Amino acid sequence: MHNHDNQSLISVTILVNDIAPINMIGEHGFSIWIDNGRHGILFDTGQSSLFMSNAHVLGIDLKNLDTVVISHGHYDHTGGLSGLSHYASQTALYIHPEALHSKYVRHYREESRYIGISMDLALKIKDQSLFKQVVWTEKPTDIYPGFTVTGPIPRQTEYENVCDPFFLDAESIKSDFMPDDQALYFESNDGLVVIVGCAHAGIINTLHYVSQLAHKKQIHTVIGGLHLNSASEERIIHTLAALYDLHVKQICPVHCTGHYAIEKIRQAFGDNYISGAVGTKLFFRKA
Repeated sequence: MHNHDNQSLISVTILVNDIAPINMIGEHGFSIWIDNGRHGILFDTGQSSLFMSNAHVLGIDLKNLDTVVISHGHYDHTGGLSGLSHYASQTALYIHPEALHSKYVRHYREESRYIGISMDLALKIKDQSLFKQVVWTEKPTDIYPGFTVTGPIPRQTEYENVCDPFFLDAESIKSDFMPDDQALYFESNDGLVVIVGCAHAGIINTLHYVSQLAHKKQIHTVIGGLHLNSASEERIIHTLAALYDLHVKQICPVHCTGHYAIEKIRQAFGDNYISGAVGTKLFFRKA
């Protein structure tokens, strides 16, 4: 890997996912490390400090970290934030304010369960005592030239249902439409690279919005959780057709995409499907 000229490449490494090779550990969660040669960006943090030990095994030095982006406020994406205290004073956090809200899930005939960020952490973020800077992403926000956080994603497709079974209260009265759900995209020589946490807004809604924000530039790669684990066959078919229409070149579906949908995507994309086990590393040429 060292024969690359670091200054001309952006590397993307999966630190946390539900599946991991033998020398690494997985957990239900997602975290990804992006290194553009000048800056280290951590997109999501998994549910524990696991991302740090996996980074260590992979030879990634987190002292280059200067930006954390949180895709949405669920525990399996925010749980590792508390382990970041060592680096927090040099780090800017990009997060939507709604990510700090209480969040619950209630599956059919089951008890309601808290799945939000820890209250303690939410307070530290709110009172700005943890990070060098907190940037509230209520609209599209550039981090660096060519690196953008989308902020809230407009919901347009008819087949991507969002809030069910998520709620803002333990009584399951107030649906959580997750305005905090956001993606990160960056420009590469090959086209746009889009990174999503769970794509609760719908992966196709997300990609259409990115395409609009980036003035219809070509989307080359999509990496992240596509939240199709309980999707209907019809929704999966619509999603694959839309990915085809968008000319997405390669895809790395992980985490909440679900085994069935991942298999369908693998069949559809063939050699352009990337398995996203922990440690998977992709390189993109700078734009």
